[in-house]
Amino acid sequence: MKILAIDPGCKTGWAIYANGIIEHGVEDFSLIHGESVGMRWMRYRQWLQKMLINQMLVPLTFVLYEQPHRVKGYAPELLHGMTTRIQEECERRKIAYVPVPPAHLKKRITGKGNANKEMMMAEARKRFGEYIDDDNEADALLMLELAKEGYRG
Repeated sequence: MKILAIDPGCKTGWAIYANGIIEHGVEDFSLIHGESVGMRWMRYRQWLQKMLINQMLVPLTFVLYEQPHRVKGYAPELLHGMTTRIQEECERRKIAYVPVPPAHLKKRITGKGNANKEMMMAEARKRFGEYIDDDNEADALLMLELAKEGYRG
């Protein structure tokens, strides 16, 4: 089984599980000085395609991503745009994808649906080690835990 978990955002956390090995990290899609918004989308799509294509030696079983929730400002547009691209790329490659509501992730991991970032980071460090220093990366890793426990939406 091979799983990719993505916590989309300006700083996108990701984690891949395959054959008992986990790789993870963070990609920064913040706008670069002088860059148009369209360039952010191009960089995101290129990264996502690379993540999906490079994993084809052992095909992905499915992709989990954190579902956008009610937030204000530019964030909803950004998150919906990123999740739409995940859905499109997975459909194109016939890879199953599963949205994970943030409150569900928090409840399953900490027992509290309103857990804050510090609680989620503490849980990720406990499960994966002290080297995790980004909440987006922690969320992606914790989504892998749900998937390994059988979560399929």
